[in-house]
Amino acid sequence: MNRQQRTQEKHKAEAKAVGLTLIGPGKEAHYRIYQFRKCKHKQEIQLSSVRRNVFTCQQCLVDELKAEAKAASLVLIGPGRNSHLRTYRFKKCKHEQQIRPVDIRRNQFHCSQCFDKKLPSEAKAAGLTLIGPGRNHLSRLYRFNKCKHEQEIAVGSVRDNTFGCRECFADQLQTEAKAAGLTLIGAGRNRFYRMYRVNRCKHKQEFRTTEIRRNSFRCDQCLQKKLQAEAKAVGLTLIGPGKRSYQNRTYRFNKCRHEQELGVSNVRRNYIVCHTCEETSRDLPSNLYLLKIQVGSMKWVKLGYAKTVEERAKTYGLPNNAKIMQVNLLPFDTGRAAHEAESSIHKKYKSKRLSSRKMKKYHTVSGYEECYPIDLARKLSKEMQMLSPTIQVVYG
Repeated sequence: MNRQQRTQEKHKAEAKAVGLTLIGPGKEAHYRIYQFRKCKHKQEIQLSSVRRNVFTCQQCLVDELKAEAKAASLVLIGPGRNSHLRTYRFKKCKHEQQIRPVDIRRNQFHCSQCFDKKLPSEAKAAGLTLIGPGRNHLSRLYRFNKCKHEQEIAVGSVRDNTFGCRECFADQLQTEAKAAGLTLIGAGRNRFYRMYRVNRCKHKQEFRTTEIRRNSFRCDQCLQKKLQAEAKAVGLTLIGPGKRSYQNRTYRFNKCRHEQELGVSNVRRNYIVCHTCEETSRDLPSNLYLLKIQVGSMKWVKLGYAKTVEERAKTYGLPNNAKIMQVNLLPFDTGRAAHEAESSIHKKYKSKRLSSRKMKKYHTVSGYEECYPIDLARKLSKEMQMLSPTIQVVYG
């Protein structure tokens, strides 16, 4: 067997391996005529394509494309301007158009000529005038009939009426900024934000446009300076943000150096106490106290313990018009002992306590869980007297 015969046998074997039968030579040296065993169609194929098994039956492909076109109410006419397109005729309107077969398969196509005929009426219904094409087939250039501004808009947005004039919106933002004492200076992180300059302090900050519209914004730099000043006024140093709430910040007590998260409003009203020092104070002398409190016509008694009753009362967050009278005071060697005494009385009168939800109206910060009706003042005083017979009952 000579070399030519060996090559011929090799080509036959390669054809057989991929479902083909070698019939004869092609028009060029690197091509051959093959017959597909399955469909019996004949086709000229490059030798290397057979060897790599990267070919398809063009006749079967055309038959498949015709069937897909028919199912989609189209007629396959011929090739397109490239290998990804084919030319089709719409059965209903008779218009011809180049479409990707994959789009027909996915039912993601429409007649462009019919589509374009609808655009002027859709534009008119949306208060627009169609001017010309857009940067792609999904958008067009329109003129707003009311303001005369021109803008490229997605056709689907016009149809759904989910669009707006960007120039008019920009003018609106400028007007809203001016009314709020701001100057609009640029874009923000996304379409919901813009960069502004606060006219009063000249600080620059990004705000949501809706915050400006509702006048519910604030300058963070000015707020930071205010919080620092408020902290300094009550013996604190502002360290950073809080973790439990956006209304909290982390502070350092200048005297004891302990760090703690506190509410901004509590710092502003000086309703603060160092919890670390408070825990340590349990080893120091303390007092069990009973207070009578009155706000308007509402009267109640408050049982608690503290090293300094006056300072503890400041942390309750009571209204400014609250009247506080000390009923009884019982000293203890340690805060721990005072706490145990307090707990024993609370346990006995637990069912008599006033609703904490109701008392939060008056104790806006703390102390709302250990309040009792005013008519229990005498009984609670006697309970304290039983803990120390030498105590004098002040409330009568």
